Amino acid sequence: MEHIMNSLPTKDQAGATIGVVFDLTRKFDDEPHLGEFPERLFTDKAAEDAISRFQGKLHKISKAIEHRNDKLEFPYTYLLPENTPNSVAI
Repeated sequence: MEHIMNSLPTKDQAGATIGVVFDLTRKFDDEPHLGEFPERLFTDKAAEDAISRFQGKLHKISKAIEHRNDKLEFPYTYLLPENTPNSVAI
């Protein structure tokens, strides 16, 4: 038992880990999600068409995930495109 207790993190280490995980998993209300481009940086026709196709594919993916989740007791919604941040910045 002593070996197990010695392998556990200290209170400071556990607290620091919890703080980092909390910061890295926070969501913000104004954060754009996958497929959203609020700043309209891409204005030429080819780019707008590509964005529209991408958004259409994301919509199909969302519907497939929702359909699969309908069969689950506890739906897994974390990877829905509308729940996925558009940025990987940390």
